Amino acid sequence: MVLLLWINGYRHDFTTDEDFDLVVGVAEGTFELRDSAALISQHLVSR
Repeated sequence: MVLLLWINGYRHDFTTDEDFDLVVGVAEGTFELRDSAALISQHLVSR
């Protein structure tokens, strides 16, 4: 995710714990695609 954001001119401001929870949640299937996208968009920062 970090590389994809960087290539497109962004970075994220997730804390390590928030980032971990997102990755594990997606892997476990507890985050829906819409929820993941919304969470990522809330943490986008232009570089």
